[in-house]
Amino acid sequence: MKYCWGCLFLFIVNAWCGVHSQEDKAAYLKLADYYKFINEDSCQYFANEAYRVALEHKDIRNQAEALGYLAYVNRYKGNYEIALDLTRNMQELAQRIDDKYLYARSLYLFGAAYMEMEIFDAAYSNLSSAIRIYQNLPDKAPIAAFYNTMAVLYARQGEIEKAQSYIERGLAVADTVDKREAIILNNNQAFCYLYQQKPEEGERLLKRQIEVITRYNIPYNSASIYQNLCRIHIDMENYPQALEYGEAALASARNRNNRRSMAQVLYYIGNIYLAMGRYDTAIVKFRAVDSIATDLDLLEIKLYTAGHLAYIYEQEGNFEQAYEWSKKQNKLTDSFNKKNGQNELYRLNIEYQYEQEMARVKDAGKKRNIAWGIGVLILVLLTAVLWLILSRQRFKLNNAKLNQQNTLLALEQRNREITSKAMRIQQKDKAISDSIAQLSQSRHGLKKNDQSVINEVIRKLSLSINENAWNEFELRFERVYTGFFKTLSDKFPNLSPNEKRLCAYLKLNLSSKEIANLTHTTVGSVEQARFRLRKKLGLHTTNTDLVSFIERL
Repeated sequence: MKYCWGCLFLFIVNAWCGVHSQEDKAAYLKLADYYKFINEDSCQYFANEAYRVALEHKDIRNQAEALGYLAYVNRYKGNYEIALDLTRNMQELAQRIDDKYLYARSLYLFGAAYMEMEIFDAAYSNLSSAIRIYQNLPDKAPIAAFYNTMAVLYARQGEIEKAQSYIERGLAVADTVDKREAIILNNNQAFCYLYQQKPEEGERLLKRQIEVITRYNIPYNSASIYQNLCRIHIDMENYPQALEYGEAALASARNRNNRRSMAQVLYYIGNIYLAMGRYDTAIVKFRAVDSIATDLDLLEIKLYTAGHLAYIYEQEGNFEQAYEWSKKQNKLTDSFNKKNGQNELYRLNIEYQYEQEMARVKDAGKKRNIAWGIGVLILVLLTAVLWLILSRQRFKLNNAKLNQQNTLLALEQRNREITSKAMRIQQKDKAISDSIAQLSQSRHGLKKNDQSVINEVIRKLSLSINENAWNEFELRFERVYTGFFKTLSDKFPNLSPNEKRLCAYLKLNLSSKEIANLTHTTVGSVEQARFRLRKKLGLHTTNTDLVSFIERL
């Protein structure tokens, strides 16, 4: 992973000053915060390092803060399932140390994720709770971000006046907190102006934010602001001015080495040249977008870019290229629809879980009022039962509307989750076995009392090993891909057990990095194993893709 020179410089300085010491263990958190609005990949890297160091020092508070940054980055990237899991872990740690600040922040992160998933009731509930907690705490600095997210929540539902009222609340305290939050609030205020058909006011406000960033040298990715200015002028069909802002956004993204921003800005610039009829330049920009989006696996941008390129080549009469990009567009459309189907199933599941949790909370509250009398109790129980019946009927109705493809996707996702759990058991057992081996080697030469302690640790570790981990994985894997291992053994009987396992991982479409993490090896080792596997499968003399070949088995 590449980072900008500033990132590398700060990393080296902090490493030199003793990042791993007990006194300076929060340095990674500062770096994660510094890059929060500059480069999400850098923020994620330093948050991971902060979490690792916090684990070493058993610092629960820093662990929770690091998880908060990781949840933020994954939400920004659209990985909502991961973001919610990280936030749950953060909330549990906050409760363990009774830290109200961190607990309120976890509620905020839940609310922001639910908002992105369009589960608006859950988003409003969590954000409101976070705001109420912070209003009673001495340090109210983070509350500006909470107001800002609440404003976005209302704006997404078309309630612009309520959105502006929360932006005003945030700006009222923004002068005493992080200047970056004030920039975001003003950025969203500019969008409210656009909704109100006031593009000139929006443009003036965004320009002032760029001046503030430059004047105070604020660590913020100004590419997003230039991009918004670009969008304003695209809507106004003022393409020369839109192009000027687009190039400024691209320069800012490049300066911060934020490739995700670069892909987004290049996509806008390509659309501008397309609208201007400058097809040759548009092709160059869209191909650059496709290259970056492919590296970062930005599926949606790849899909739209392929469609634009297919259209441009068709207009130029280059039907061969138009056909190739149309094929790619169709393939990406299938992947995009499949991913959206999986995301929608997950969203529905989360929404249903939230409704069930709210039902349990309401039911618990009703039970506390039993003393009000038998008549009130009967009424409460009837209401709860009726609500549950209506909820189940509504849930069944929603399920009935899902077509057969979504049902199959749900089944596949559930079985993949089961397979993933079995794989984690396998990796845990391998780690425990390695630890037992190391302990067994190191106990020789120790005193008898020390050996007894180590023997007891070995005994307890041995009891936790699941010897049938791989058999369990293979059984659950076969439930998803019936007959895969039999077909593999019949066609390629010379494959070793490890090579069969590698085939299974590739069948699950895991990357080399993910396989390396699962098997506790390096990416280089996985790549070598893949190369040897290609030879055994007879693919080394062809251009056939290894993963595609295994998927067809």
